[in-house]
Amino acid sequence: MTEKMSSFKKRLVAVTCVGVFALLFVAYIVSAQESESNNQEERAPVFTDPIVGAWNCTIPPAGGAPAFNDIKNIHVGGTQSEIDDAAPPSQESPTVGTWAKTGSLTYSQKAYQKTWTASGNFLGTFHYVGPMSLNADLNQLSIEGTATLFDANGNVVTSFPFTASCNRL
Repeated sequence: MTEKMSSFKKRLVAVTCVGVFALLFVAYIVSAQESESNNQEERAPVFTDPIVGAWNCTIPPAGGAPAFNDIKNIHVGGTQSEIDDAAPPSQESPTVGTWAKTGSLTYSQKAYQKTWTASGNFLGTFHYVGPMSLNADLNQLSIEGTATLFDANGNVVTSFPFTASCNRL
Protein backbone atom coordinates (compact mmCIF):
# COMPACT_ATOMS: atom_id res chain seq x y z
CA MET A 1 0.00 0.00 0.00
CA THR A 2 2.86 2.32 0.66
CA GLU A 3 4.14 1.68 -2.81
CA LYS A 4 0.69 2.59 -4.24
CA MET A 5 0.66 5.83 -2.20
CA SER A 6 4.18 6.68 -3.32
CA SER A 7 3.24 6.07 -6.97
CA PHE A 8 0.05 8.12 -6.52
CA LYS A 9 2.01 11.01 -4.99
CA LYS A 10 4.51 10.94 -7.87
CA ARG A 11 1.68 11.06 -10.41
CA LEU A 12 0.00 13.86 -8.49
CA VAL A 13 3.21 15.92 -8.46
CA ALA A 14 3.75 15.24 -12.19
CA VAL A 15 0.17 16.25 -13.09
CA THR A 16 0.43 19.37 -10.90
CA CYS A 17 3.70 20.38 -12.58
CA VAL A 18 2.23 19.89 -16.05
CA GLY A 19 -0.82 21.92 -15.02
CA VAL A 20 1.29 24.79 -13.65
CA PHE A 21 3.42 24.89 -16.80
CA ALA A 22 0.29 24.86 -18.98
CA LEU A 23 -1.21 27.76 -16.99
CA LEU A 24 2.05 29.73 -17.28
CA PHE A 25 2.10 29.14 -21.04
CA VAL A 26 -1.52 30.30 -21.42
CA ALA A 27 -0.82 33.39 -19.28
CA TYR A 28 2.20 34.21 -21.46
CA ILE A 29 0.16 33.90 -24.69
CA VAL A 30 -2.68 36.09 -23.32
CA SER A 31 -0.18 38.70 -22.14
CA ALA A 32 1.56 38.78 -25.53
CA GLN A 33 -1.77 39.17 -27.35
CA GLU A 34 -2.82 42.04 -25.07
CA SER A 35 0.53 43.76 -25.59
CA GLU A 36 0.24 43.38 -29.37
CA SER A 37 -3.33 44.69 -29.26
CA ASN A 38 -2.23 47.75 -27.26
CA ASN A 39 0.59 48.48 -29.71
CA GLN A 40 -1.79 48.20 -32.66
CA GLU A 41 -4.15 50.69 -31.01
CA GLU A 42 -1.30 53.19 -30.68
CA ARG A 43 -0.43 52.80 -34.38
CA ALA A 44 -4.03 52.73 -35.60
CA PRO A 45 -5.26 55.53 -37.86
CA VAL A 46 -7.59 58.15 -36.42
CA PHE A 47 -11.14 57.22 -37.40
CA THR A 48 -12.85 60.09 -35.63
CA ASP A 49 -11.84 63.30 -33.91
CA PRO A 50 -13.66 66.62 -33.37
CA ILE A 51 -11.31 68.38 -35.83
CA VAL A 52 -12.30 66.11 -38.72
CA GLY A 53 -14.48 67.90 -41.28
CA ALA A 54 -14.58 70.84 -43.69
CA TRP A 55 -13.60 74.34 -42.62
CA ASN A 56 -13.96 77.78 -44.23
CA CYS A 57 -10.87 79.77 -43.21
CA THR A 58 -10.10 83.47 -43.44
CA ILE A 59 -6.41 84.30 -43.62
CA PRO A 60 -5.50 87.97 -43.02
CA PRO A 61 -2.64 89.64 -44.95
CA ALA A 62 0.78 88.25 -44.03
CA GLY A 63 4.27 88.21 -45.54
CA GLY A 64 3.27 90.51 -48.38
CA ALA A 65 0.33 88.34 -49.42
CA PRO A 66 -3.19 89.80 -49.37
CA ALA A 67 -6.03 88.36 -47.31
CA PHE A 68 -7.64 85.27 -48.82
CA ASN A 69 -10.07 82.44 -48.11
CA ASP A 70 -9.21 78.79 -47.78
CA ILE A 71 -11.39 75.68 -47.69
CA LYS A 72 -9.63 73.16 -45.46
CA ASN A 73 -10.64 69.51 -45.28
CA ILE A 74 -9.28 67.61 -42.31
CA HIS A 75 -9.54 63.90 -42.96
CA VAL A 76 -9.68 60.87 -40.68
CA GLY A 77 -6.35 59.14 -40.53
CA GLY A 78 -4.32 62.33 -40.01
CA THR A 79 -4.24 63.91 -43.48
CA GLN A 80 -5.56 67.22 -44.74
CA SER A 81 -6.14 68.99 -48.05
CA GLU A 82 -7.16 72.50 -48.96
CA ILE A 83 -7.79 74.92 -51.78
CA ASP A 84 -7.64 78.69 -51.63
CA ASP A 85 -8.20 81.83 -53.69
CA ALA A 86 -4.82 83.47 -52.96
CA ALA A 87 -3.63 83.05 -56.57
CA PRO A 88 -4.98 81.66 -59.85
CA PRO A 89 -5.01 77.84 -60.03
CA SER A 90 -2.26 78.02 -62.69
CA GLN A 91 0.06 79.54 -60.07
CA GLU A 92 -0.44 77.20 -57.14
CA SER A 93 -1.26 73.62 -56.35
CA PRO A 94 -3.81 72.46 -53.80
CA THR A 95 -2.29 72.19 -50.33
CA VAL A 96 -1.79 68.75 -48.80
CA GLY A 97 -0.40 67.66 -45.48
CA THR A 98 -0.82 65.97 -42.16
CA TRP A 99 -2.24 66.78 -38.74
CA ALA A 100 -1.73 65.29 -35.31
CA LYS A 101 -3.51 65.64 -31.98
CA THR A 102 -1.28 67.32 -29.38
CA GLY A 103 -3.74 67.68 -26.50
CA SER A 104 -7.36 68.27 -25.63
CA LEU A 105 -8.73 70.14 -28.68
CA THR A 106 -5.20 71.11 -29.78
CA TYR A 107 -3.39 69.90 -32.88
CA SER A 108 -0.36 70.49 -35.09
CA GLN A 109 -0.17 70.61 -38.87
CA LYS A 110 2.45 70.20 -41.58
CA ALA A 111 1.22 71.20 -45.03
CA TYR A 112 2.82 71.73 -48.45
CA GLN A 113 1.91 73.71 -51.57
CA LYS A 114 3.73 74.22 -54.90
CA THR A 115 3.78 77.69 -56.48
CA TRP A 116 4.68 79.15 -59.90
CA THR A 117 5.07 82.61 -61.44
CA ALA A 118 2.39 83.99 -63.78
CA SER A 119 4.62 82.97 -66.71
CA GLY A 120 4.80 79.38 -65.45
CA ASN A 121 8.25 79.29 -63.84
CA PHE A 122 8.47 77.18 -60.70
CA LEU A 123 9.01 79.34 -57.60
CA GLY A 124 9.15 76.65 -54.95
CA THR A 125 7.24 74.83 -52.24
CA PHE A 126 5.52 76.46 -49.30
CA HIS A 127 5.75 74.59 -45.99
CA TYR A 128 3.06 75.53 -43.47
CA VAL A 129 3.59 74.41 -39.88
CA GLY A 130 2.06 75.33 -36.57
CA PRO A 131 -0.52 74.70 -33.90
CA MET A 132 -4.27 74.54 -34.39
CA SER A 133 -6.90 74.77 -31.65
CA LEU A 134 -10.58 73.94 -31.65
CA ASN A 135 -13.10 75.83 -29.50
CA ALA A 136 -15.26 74.03 -26.92
CA ASP A 137 -18.32 74.16 -29.21
CA LEU A 138 -16.26 72.34 -31.89
CA ASN A 139 -17.30 74.86 -34.57
CA GLN A 140 -14.32 77.24 -34.76
CA LEU A 141 -10.71 76.41 -35.54
CA SER A 142 -7.83 78.81 -34.91
CA ILE A 143 -4.48 78.37 -36.62
CA GLU A 144 -1.18 80.10 -35.90
CA GLY A 145 1.78 79.06 -37.92
CA THR A 146 4.76 79.83 -40.08
CA ALA A 147 4.78 79.81 -43.87
CA THR A 148 8.20 79.15 -45.41
CA LEU A 149 8.86 79.16 -49.15
CA PHE A 150 11.73 76.89 -50.26
CA ASP A 151 13.13 77.16 -53.80
CA ALA A 152 13.87 74.10 -55.97
CA ASN A 153 17.29 73.74 -54.28
CA GLY A 154 15.87 73.81 -50.75
CA ASN A 155 16.94 77.38 -49.98
CA VAL A 156 14.59 79.58 -47.94
CA VAL A 157 13.13 82.33 -50.14
CA THR A 158 10.89 83.83 -47.47
CA SER A 159 9.34 82.92 -44.14
CA PHE A 160 6.61 84.66 -42.16
CA PRO A 161 4.00 84.02 -39.47
CA PHE A 162 0.33 83.64 -40.38
CA THR A 163 -3.00 83.16 -38.65
CA ALA A 164 -6.30 81.71 -39.78
CA SER A 165 -9.81 81.80 -38.34
CA CYS A 166 -11.97 78.93 -39.53
CA ASN A 167 -15.66 78.09 -39.21
CA ARG A 168 -16.99 74.59 -39.66
CA LEU A 169 -18.86 74.09 -42.93
